[in-house]
Amino acid sequence: MWRQAVWLIVLTVYLYQEVRSRSALPGVGRIALSSATGVLFFWWGQWFLLGGQVRWRDLLPGAMCTMAGLGGLRVFSYFVFAPLVVTNAVSYGAVGVVLVVESWLIGVGFVVYGGALFGHWLLDHHLPHPFRGRDRQPTAPGPS
Repeated sequence: MWRQAVWLIVLTVYLYQEVRSRSALPGVGRIALSSATGVLFFWWGQWFLLGGQVRWRDLLPGAMCTMAGLGGLRVFSYFVFAPLVVTNAVSYGAVGVVLVVESWLIGVGFVVYGGALFGHWLLDHHLPHPFRGRDRQPTAPGPS
Protein backbone atom coordinates (compact mmCIF):
# COMPACT_ATOMS: atom_id res chain seq x y z
CA MET A 1 0.00 0.00 0.00
CA TRP A 2 2.82 2.41 0.77
CA ARG A 3 4.25 2.00 -2.73
CA GLN A 4 0.96 3.11 -4.25
CA ALA A 5 0.85 6.16 -1.97
CA VAL A 6 4.41 7.16 -2.87
CA TRP A 7 3.64 6.61 -6.58
CA LEU A 8 0.59 8.91 -6.31
CA ILE A 9 2.70 11.61 -4.65
CA VAL A 10 5.30 11.39 -7.44
CA LEU A 11 2.47 11.40 -10.02
CA THR A 12 1.21 14.64 -8.49
CA VAL A 13 4.70 16.16 -8.71
CA TYR A 14 5.00 14.99 -12.34
CA LEU A 15 1.63 16.51 -13.26
CA TYR A 16 2.56 19.76 -11.48
CA GLN A 17 5.78 19.91 -13.50
CA GLU A 18 3.78 19.35 -16.69
CA VAL A 19 1.45 22.25 -15.87
CA ARG A 20 4.30 24.59 -14.88
CA SER A 21 6.32 23.80 -18.03
CA ARG A 22 3.51 25.15 -20.21
CA SER A 23 4.32 28.74 -19.33
CA ALA A 24 8.08 28.23 -19.00
CA LEU A 25 8.88 26.57 -22.33
CA PRO A 26 7.36 27.15 -25.75
CA GLY A 27 6.79 24.61 -28.53
CA VAL A 28 9.38 21.95 -29.20
CA GLY A 29 11.24 22.49 -25.93
CA ARG A 30 8.10 21.71 -23.96
CA ILE A 31 7.36 18.63 -26.06
CA ALA A 32 10.90 17.34 -25.50
CA LEU A 33 10.74 18.03 -21.75
CA SER A 34 7.30 16.44 -21.42
CA SER A 35 8.35 13.37 -23.36
CA ALA A 36 11.58 12.91 -21.41
CA THR A 37 10.03 13.40 -17.98
CA GLY A 38 7.06 11.22 -18.95
CA VAL A 39 9.28 8.34 -20.02
CA LEU A 40 11.34 8.72 -16.84
CA PHE A 41 8.22 8.81 -14.66
CA PHE A 42 6.58 5.75 -16.23
CA TRP A 43 9.90 3.90 -16.35
CA TRP A 44 10.51 4.54 -12.67
CA GLY A 45 6.84 3.94 -11.82
CA GLN A 46 6.83 0.45 -13.31
CA TRP A 47 10.05 -0.45 -11.52
CA PHE A 48 8.86 0.99 -8.21
CA LEU A 49 5.38 -0.56 -8.26
CA LEU A 50 6.85 -3.95 -9.20
CA GLY A 51 9.20 -3.73 -6.22
CA GLY A 52 12.36 -3.79 -8.33
CA GLN A 53 11.70 -7.38 -9.45
CA VAL A 54 12.14 -6.53 -13.14
CA ARG A 55 15.32 -5.11 -14.64
CA TRP A 56 15.31 -1.43 -15.62
CA ARG A 57 16.05 -2.05 -19.28
CA ASP A 58 13.16 -4.49 -19.56
CA LEU A 59 10.76 -1.75 -18.45
CA LEU A 60 11.93 0.93 -20.89
CA PRO A 61 9.83 -0.26 -23.87
CA GLY A 62 6.69 -0.09 -21.71
CA ALA A 63 7.48 3.46 -20.62
CA MET A 64 8.12 4.55 -24.19
CA CYS A 65 4.92 2.90 -25.45
CA THR A 66 2.96 4.56 -22.66
CA MET A 67 4.24 8.00 -23.64
CA ALA A 68 3.56 7.32 -27.32
CA GLY A 69 0.02 6.28 -26.40
CA LEU A 70 -0.49 9.39 -24.27
CA GLY A 71 0.70 11.52 -27.18
CA GLY A 72 -1.81 9.80 -29.43
CA LEU A 73 -4.53 10.31 -26.84
CA ARG A 74 -3.66 13.99 -26.72
CA VAL A 75 -4.15 14.35 -30.47
CA PHE A 76 -7.34 12.28 -30.34
CA SER A 77 -8.61 14.42 -27.46
CA TYR A 78 -8.01 17.61 -29.42
CA PHE A 79 -10.08 16.41 -32.36
CA VAL A 80 -12.74 14.31 -30.59
CA PHE A 81 -13.10 15.00 -26.88
CA ALA A 82 -12.88 18.78 -27.03
CA PRO A 83 -15.83 19.10 -29.44
CA LEU A 84 -17.72 16.45 -27.44
CA VAL A 85 -17.45 18.52 -24.28
CA VAL A 86 -19.05 21.49 -26.01
CA THR A 87 -21.73 19.41 -27.72
CA ASN A 88 -22.67 17.51 -24.56
CA ALA A 89 -22.63 20.68 -22.46
CA VAL A 90 -25.25 22.18 -24.78
CA SER A 91 -27.29 18.98 -25.12
CA TYR A 92 -27.09 17.49 -21.62
CA GLY A 93 -25.64 20.16 -19.36
CA ALA A 94 -23.19 19.31 -16.61
CA VAL A 95 -23.99 15.59 -16.77
CA GLY A 96 -22.85 15.45 -20.39
CA VAL A 97 -19.55 17.13 -19.54
CA VAL A 98 -18.96 14.74 -16.65
CA LEU A 99 -19.58 11.75 -18.92
CA VAL A 100 -17.09 12.99 -21.51
CA VAL A 101 -14.44 13.69 -18.85
CA GLU A 102 -15.05 10.25 -17.34
CA SER A 103 -14.62 8.66 -20.76
CA TRP A 104 -11.34 10.53 -21.20
CA LEU A 105 -10.09 9.29 -17.81
CA ILE A 106 -10.95 5.73 -18.82
CA GLY A 107 -8.91 6.30 -21.97
CA VAL A 108 -5.94 7.52 -19.92
CA GLY A 109 -6.14 4.43 -17.71
CA PHE A 110 -6.31 2.18 -20.75
CA VAL A 111 -3.27 3.86 -22.33
CA VAL A 112 -1.19 3.67 -19.13
CA TYR A 113 -1.99 0.00 -18.58
CA GLY A 114 -1.93 -0.93 -22.27
CA GLY A 115 1.36 0.87 -22.87
CA ALA A 116 3.11 -1.26 -20.26
CA LEU A 117 1.57 -4.43 -21.68
CA PHE A 118 2.45 -3.51 -25.26
CA GLY A 119 6.02 -2.68 -24.20
CA HIS A 120 6.33 -6.10 -22.56
CA TRP A 121 4.99 -7.76 -25.71
CA LEU A 122 7.50 -5.84 -27.83
CA LEU A 123 10.29 -6.90 -25.51
CA ASP A 124 9.33 -10.57 -25.72
CA HIS A 125 8.63 -10.79 -29.43
CA HIS A 126 10.26 -8.02 -31.46
CA LEU A 127 13.30 -6.50 -29.80
CA PRO A 128 16.79 -7.81 -30.66
CA HIS A 129 18.30 -10.50 -28.46
CA PRO A 130 20.99 -8.33 -26.75
CA PHE A 131 18.27 -5.99 -25.47
CA ARG A 132 16.41 -8.87 -23.88
CA GLY A 133 19.48 -10.08 -22.04
CA ARG A 134 20.95 -13.53 -21.63
CA ASP A 135 18.29 -14.89 -19.29
CA ARG A 136 15.29 -14.02 -21.48
CA GLN A 137 14.39 -16.07 -24.50
CA PRO A 138 11.52 -15.39 -26.89
CA THR A 139 8.47 -17.42 -26.06
CA ALA A 140 7.88 -20.25 -28.49
CA PRO A 141 4.59 -22.01 -29.04
CA GLY A 142 4.24 -25.23 -27.09
CA PRO A 143 3.72 -28.68 -28.59
CA SER A 144 0.36 -29.25 -30.25
